[in-house]
Amino acid sequence: MKDKQRILVVDDTPANIKVLNDLLKDEYTVSFAINGKDALSLAQSQDPPDLILLDVIMPEMDGYQVCRRLKQDKRTAGIPVIFITAMTDAKNEMKGFAAGGVDYITKPISPPVVKARINTHLSLKNAQMKADRLLSKTLMGSIRMMADVMSFVDPNHFRQSSRVKRVASQIGKELGLKGIWQLEIAATVSQIGRIALPSDVIEKIKACQLLTEKEQEMMKASAVAGKELLAYIPSMGGVAEIIGRQNDPLPGQDIQNWDFITTASQIIKLACAYEQLILCGQQSSEAIAFLESKTGLYSRGLVKLLKKVEQDRTGGVAKHVGTGQLREGMVLMEDLLCDDGVVLIKRYTELSEDTLLLLRKNAKIRSVMSSVKVIIPA
Repeated sequence: MKDKQRILVVDDTPANIKVLNDLLKDEYTVSFAINGKDALSLAQSQDPPDLILLDVIMPEMDGYQVCRRLKQDKRTAGIPVIFITAMTDAKNEMKGFAAGGVDYITKPISPPVVKARINTHLSLKNAQMKADRLLSKTLMGSIRMMADVMSFVDPNHFRQSSRVKRVASQIGKELGLKGIWQLEIAATVSQIGRIALPSDVIEKIKACQLLTEKEQEMMKASAVAGKELLAYIPSMGGVAEIIGRQNDPLPGQDIQNWDFITTASQIIKLACAYEQLILCGQQSSEAIAFLESKTGLYSRGLVKLLKKVEQDRTGGVAKHVGTGQLREGMVLMEDLLCDDGVVLIKRYTELSEDTLLLLRKNAKIRSVMSSVKVIIPA
């Protein structure tokens, strides 16, 4: 049997609560609050309501104040609020809509009207949730497809993007960034524009050779190409903008003055530079020291966070484990090689679902090392 949807009725008059409870209890699970404080507590609970019927005139905190508080909290912002009031003038209706309400029901209530309005807004909410889930699956499916394409075109590039994502994500979490999913997706496909680069330029990057001025300009243009590729995917505008701006100059040292796109793009710029230094054979401490010296190119605050997340990452127990025992979160302390000497996964890589998938795919078609030294997180 399908669970009933939950309605929260907020009214300081017991008689009104009884009327609404008698009307709704057969179709919905109904809960009650007699003041704004209790209403907020119930809405923010582990089992929040699907819709709120909210009286406007209440002591201490009126319905408009309660609604504004609900809409300011990300946990409750998506709950539809229908005001119930005896005030029918346009001014009060506008005030309610401005506070975040979706509808008005006037007193004395009409049972058919109450049921119809509730059904309408719950249906709209359910449709929106279904659309969001579909969009999420479509979006993540597109990202997974691009990551798979990169893994087949250039396995080394695939491994690199996985490590860039780890570093960028951890720095973003240290900063408490909201919308970090955009940063993680942008990091995962930050270098997808490189598919437009000539093969000789890609080989020079892999070999850690200096690029000519023209080749450096081509590298910068590849970020714009990546932005244009992602612009065709719905809801990827922010991600595309992050990728397109990853080569932007440093906009000063005060991170607090940066907007989200600027912060995310500067994090990815730093994470990509760090990963390239590791790829070229530098130890983590050497790479971070080099980045610290480039004060006009990278944020001192972001480099400090990079140092922290890398120190935290290596704070576990070091031991050799069989390749079949490798798990997410472990950090390789040496290159994981195939028997023919090809580097499958680079040292200092924190193993993720994607890198383990790459390992399993390759293990089916070639022999790999039987054991490898790792750090197991504390």
